[in-house]
Amino acid sequence: MKALKALKALKAQDGLPARALALLIPTAGRTNEVTGAVRGEFDLDGVTWTIPAERMKAERPHRILLSASALSLMRTLLDEADSDLVFPGAKKGKSLSNMAVLGVLRA
Repeated sequence: MKALKALKALKAQDGLPARALALLIPTAGRTNEVTGAVRGEFDLDGVTWTIPAERMKAERPHRILLSASALSLMRTLLDEADSDLVFPGAKKGKSLSNMAVLGVLRA
């Protein structure tokens, strides 16, 4: 029951950190994998997200099947994105920080 309340509260939040967490949960990704995601890693027609080996701890590409909620979120994010980074940070060319996502969790 608490998990459902937490997910509803997360969906009600605005901002990229909340959206990053909303992608992290159904994909079981690491924070760095999610915040460093780039447009070209997503195949929305194939419903997959392929993280290249250089961004993976195991140094092997990782392919994730996107759930319906993750797919819907990614369609919105990619439509709105102004850069190649899905979750751009405050500094141009840098991704959102892990601490920004942690802040959402703490709230």
